[in-house]
Amino acid sequence: MAKKKNKLPKSLTTVTPLSKFLAMALFILLPFIAFKYGIEFQQLRDRLENQGACEIIQDDYDTPSMMEF
Repeated sequence: MAKKKNKLPKSLTTVTPLSKFLAMALFILLPFIAFKYGIEFQQLRDRLENQGACEIIQDDYDTPSMMEF
């Protein structure tokens, strides 16, 4: 027995010039916005580390090579 599909109204699935523009703008702008916030986050993190407000711990685990298996 075939499942009954819930059909969305055509107005919700139609690609309009506005939806194309918004998709293109988000596709282009989001990486730049994320990069900007990443830089600001790293600067904040460096300032806090230099002030001694926090300690950043990095675990250096030895990763096994294929020869060790």
